[in-house]
Amino acid sequence: LGDEDYNIVQGSMNLVHAMYLNSAYEPLSKTEVRQALCYAVDRDAINNFIFGGKSHIIGSHMIPAMSKYYEPEAETVYSYDPEKAKELLAEAGYPDGEGFPAITYKYPSLQLDSDMAQALQAQWKTNLGIEVELQAEEQQVQVAERRSGDFQLARMRWTADFTDPFTFLSMYRSNDSYNDNKTNCPEYDELMAQSNEESDPTARFELLHQAESVLVNDYCFGVPVLNSSNIYLVST
Repeated sequence: LGDEDYNIVQGSMNLVHAMYLNSAYEPLSKTEVRQALCYAVDRDAINNFIFGGKSHIIGSHMIPAMSKYYEPEAETVYSYDPEKAKELLAEAGYPDGEGFPAITYKYPSLQLDSDMAQALQAQWKTNLGIEVELQAEEQQVQVAERRSGDFQLARMRWTADFTDPFTFLSMYRSNDSYNDNKTNCPEYDELMAQSNEESDPTARFELLHQAESVLVNDYCFGVPVLNSSNIYLVST
């Protein structure tokens, strides 16, 4: 396509790849278990072998860079640390995975999702000694079961409905209609409510950073994995 025929605009859509952990189920109700699952994920391996090394590794945030005010935190709390993962699982009462019940990971029956599911299953088995059953589903079925809370672990990907971090964080509020993994954290709800009342952008985004840290770092209600971008050429 030539510029003489088209006015080409190049842009990208950021997509966060994560996992939902349904805290209504045992043993996922334990913060240490959720954190162990997160520390046991080798994001570099998933990025290199499944995403071709083209994605951005995320470990402590659910949100890509979206504005001059809101940049992802520099520190990645959940770096790949199998030993830390084992310690946390032992603290939760499952040393070397002993006594850990089988849990199921549901995901859409697409090739990329299948590859990622198998990688996660192998990493959790190797690093934690736990069995995670895989259940591929038609995408509409997977979404419907996730929305109804009929899952233990579930594949989740989300892009911004509008250019603001709130669209990634709002679904974890206890009273939000998209709160599929039953997050119930008063501390998080309060920070999100404060951000809605704050008119100064810098102060507001600081509150959202704090909320994000509580969500992922303190309680690990979701397991962030990668942030990918799709590049588009648009004729205007």
